[in-house]
Amino acid sequence: MSRITDTSLIKPGMLNGLRVGVLDEFNISEMDPRNQKVQRQFIEMLKDRGAVIKRVSVPFMRYVLPFYFTLIPAEAATNLSRFDGLKYGAQPDFREGEDLREYVERVRSEGFGLNVKRRVMLGNYLLSDKANDKILQAQKIRRMFIMEWCQMMEKNAIDVIISPTAIRDMPPLVENKSASTKTSTRNPVYEFKSDYFTAFPNTLGIPSMTLPVQENWRTEDGERVPV
Repeated sequence: MSRITDTSLIKPGMLNGLRVGVLDEFNISEMDPRNQKVQRQFIEMLKDRGAVIKRVSVPFMRYVLPFYFTLIPAEAATNLSRFDGLKYGAQPDFREGEDLREYVERVRSEGFGLNVKRRVMLGNYLLSDKANDKILQAQKIRRMFIMEWCQMMEKNAIDVIISPTAIRDMPPLVENKSASTKTSTRNPVYEFKSDYFTAFPNTLGIPSMTLPVQENWRTEDGERVPV
């Protein structure tokens, strides 16, 4: 907040009448103390500017990750299927003796990151005959979530909803037991849960934006990187 130099943006009363919603479901135990502190400070700043803070609840928020990670991997698998090195994506030269299948497999293996590969694999499974009913169930829950969200916004006359963007600055490391040498990797389950605060606007189809409210630095591989 210290980076704001235009004093007209921070004068008391500038947000008079703005009705700001804060969901009870956003207060989760996995959120680290730093993000909790930033959230509290931001709420107090809005109050000081005249905003009206309303505590509300949308019970369907507890299901947002299960159906989000049912729908999104299926969409990712479909949309990313075009990146085969022929028309879209990286187009390296064929290696000697390499057939088309091997070429596409190499392009996709080298071009996609680990998280993308996870989502594509999960998405292709969900789109198969064995699990296609999960997509239909997720779409039904999504419609119910949208209806509950709209009812909450109308009932409480809320203008905007605020929430954290991430649970913490980076996922914890876990031992990679599948590697030939002892290494650590990001916890994939925690990475999926980190989408908790960004999954609901994407699921609802509503506009959202991320605002930097505090800036820290940490050291990673000997370099200072912003948080």
